[in-house]
Amino acid sequence: MASDPKSAWTALKEGNQRFVGGFPQHPSQSVTRRAELANGQNPQVMLFGCSDSRVAAEIIFDQGLGDMFIVRTAGQVIDSAVLGSIEYAVAVLGVPLIAILGHDSCGAVGPRSMRWIPVRFRVDISGIWWCG
Repeated sequence: MASDPKSAWTALKEGNQRFVGGFPQHPSQSVTRRAELANGQNPQVMLFGCSDSRVAAEIIFDQGLGDMFIVRTAGQVIDSAVLGSIEYAVAVLGVPLIAILGHDSCGAVGPRSMRWIPVRFRVDISGIWWCG
C-alpha cells in the first residue's frame, strides 16, 4: 500500500474493482508477510465500518494482512473506544487515510432493527444522516 492519502485511496478503489470483477489477488498474505508483521504494523488506511458479517473490508477492498487498521461496531456507533482507536491509528501508526464504510440493509440501523431491541435499550435514530 501507499504512504499518502491519495495513493491509499487509489489502492482501495483498485482492490474493490478486483473484488467486484471476481479477480481478487489476495495480496500480502504470504508466510514472509506474516513474519514481517510479527515485528509491527504499518497500515495505510484506518477504516471504520459496521460489524455486519457481510462487509469484511479486507475482502471487499482486496487488501492483505497489515494493510488496514479496522474498527467495526454494529451500526457504526461511535463511542470512546472507537475514538481512541482512530486516534491511535493516526497518532501512533501514522495512517494517512481515514475511511468510513457504510452499507445497505444494515440490520443494526433502521426501523426493522428496533423490533428485536428491548424497549429499555432503544434510541432515537432520527438524527442519523445517510450519504450516498
